[in-house]
Amino acid sequence: MYVLATTTARSQSCNSSDISIAWAYTFDQGNHNDIAYDVAAIDSDLDGQKDDGFVIVGTTEYSGSPKLQGFIIMIDENGNERWRDTRGGNNMDAFNSVIQESNGKIIVCGWKTSNAKGSGASRNGWVLQYNVTGDTPVEHEYGGSGSDEGWDIIEDEENELYVVAGRAGNVADGDLHNHTSINADGEYWVFTLDPSAFTVGWEEIYCGTYTGGTGEDWATSIMIAADGNYVVSGFCASCDPLKVQWDALMLNLDPADGSVNWSGFYGYNPGFGSRDQGTYQVIETTEGDDDYFVAAGVHHPSQHANCFGDYQHDAWGLKNDDAGNDIWTPGCELSEGKNYGGKYTDNGYSLVKTCIGNYLIAGNTKSPTDSFDITCNNDATRPYTSDAWLLNLNPDGTVAWDASLGSTGDDEFHSIEELEDGTYIAVGEYYGGVSLKQNFYAVRFAITDCNNPKNDKDVNNRLDSICLLSVFPNPSTGVIEIVLRLSGVKDQSVTIALSGIVGKTIFASIGNLENGKLVESISLMSL
Repeated sequence: MYVLATTTARSQSCNSSDISIAWAYTFDQGNHNDIAYDVAAIDSDLDGQKDDGFVIVGTTEYSGSPKLQGFIIMIDENGNERWRDTRGGNNMDAFNSVIQESNGKIIVCGWKTSNAKGSGASRNGWVLQYNVTGDTPVEHEYGGSGSDEGWDIIEDEENELYVVAGRAGNVADGDLHNHTSINADGEYWVFTLDPSAFTVGWEEIYCGTYTGGTGEDWATSIMIAADGNYVVSGFCASCDPLKVQWDALMLNLDPADGSVNWSGFYGYNPGFGSRDQGTYQVIETTEGDDDYFVAAGVHHPSQHANCFGDYQHDAWGLKNDDAGNDIWTPGCELSEGKNYGGKYTDNGYSLVKTCIGNYLIAGNTKSPTDSFDITCNNDATRPYTSDAWLLNLNPDGTVAWDASLGSTGDDEFHSIEELEDGTYIAVGEYYGGVSLKQNFYAVRFAITDCNNPKNDKDVNNRLDSICLLSVFPNPSTGVIEIVLRLSGVKDQSVTIALSGIVGKTIFASIGNLENGKLVESISLMSL
């Protein structure tokens, strides 16, 4: 039985003393796999506060086929849907990044294979602009006859530009107009756009020093540093002397023309060679008087099983000073950065700095409970499924705590954002729903370490400002637990009713709010 609530199933979590969940949201379109890749907090009334809800972007399967379309949905601050949209054709199209620009418009970045440039098998960079109400979207494509992708987009308000980072294919034509040759199957690609006309300003490609191989380079993240320069990171096969596996390439670029101020590649170990490592997101942080760049990614010990006793992916953290010099070193087989995880596949995709100066990485873990850095997996009977994973690191890169969330299927976080009230939202994918597919997944939570958040309220006060109605587990044929939290209400009786599909009440009881909270267990076995 499925129970319909204003917010869908509450996320099962391990190590819940480290986090306090306000609500968990899943979106199930039926016989589709839907995966969320990025989230942006929204200021819909343009009062200067991004507290009016969230826009989430990702992919949805096209008519139940393995082909993909870009998918966007807006939910309010309590997790209730406002609007949604699907874009693309009948090929492989994806939304990968979303921001709200200074004028209130929503900008989405990704790639489109059902394209207007190149052949039907090549991708183009894809940028869309939405009103905050979701109507009148405007689409733009960039690239040439090769496969080109947009992975991340930012707004440079000072220079009045959008800046896109991604991947340029192996053909120098179309918008890739200044290049006589392109290494391997792709390079880092960064280009600027005029916000009014969406025309390309400068555009450049970047690669490592070992050109001519068969691998590819692609930039996954771009951000603006405090000095106004752009910092780009991602995966770089041309940084590997063998030109096969990836290292992490980080670039510091001049915003005027894209020229390189400094660059460095990280993770290569001369004793072991490259190990397929790279970063998915980079942020800038300040500790005392020093500035750093911290990135989250993956490390793959592909030859020697001495990283947690496995041959699988590990989550990876990389910390550099503002000149690009590595700080966290070494980690297992790595010459730079530190790896985290357990016996099986673990990944880091996104990160934020917390209120106490730690780094919170969002990703996934397939490792079983009590396996090295993994303290819990939600499916004790099938421990090799993937949990959405939160990994909290101290400033020196040591593990403070971790927490696993999700269902008994495969769940992941792909993006995390800190909100203006000091709480957090993480999005990704959740296994479940009517069709037992991957669904959009969003969790809003607070960190219990943060007793002095930005609005000077404690964790409970922040969560009490959010109306919570959750049902767990969902679906269920056994016992469900209903949790209701109402702000401004202390003690009150409430009616709990379950209805069938046609609206007929099949169960009703009276419950009691105590200090604004109700927890009620109901057996479904006789219904």
